[in-house]
Amino acid sequence: MTENEVFEMILGIKEIQVDRVDWQDQSLHIHCSSIFEETLCPHCLKKRQVVNQTYERSFRDLPIAGKEVYVHLNQRQFYCPDCDRYFNESFSFVDPKRTMTRRYERYVYECCKASTIQKISAQEVNAH
Repeated sequence: MTENEVFEMILGIKEIQVDRVDWQDQSLHIHCSSIFEETLCPHCLKKRQVVNQTYERSFRDLPIAGKEVYVHLNQRQFYCPDCDRYFNESFSFVDPKRTMTRRYERYVYECCKASTIQKISAQEVNAH
């Protein structure tokens, strides 16, 4: 089993594959891409394979081994000729335009219920 496959298992996100992992002093940067060759247009629900452009989207995830985790996703934008619209590939684990995974948002929310935002912020920023 490769290091990338180990991190795929640890992340537990079925929609992406790990392409590379960069270890830094206080953080892990996990570079990923979609496992799907095609996606559905959200407007007409037809399958689309032609990628218009790609860009890197970064967001925070739950810590691993006491390190902050940042996922860098090769996000794809598609074009639908039937709708004459562009759309971004969507994923179940992170909402559009968010900088945190859904599970990390839940984690922060649960922490805030038992503490103050200032304490949680200090804890997450200065965890090391």
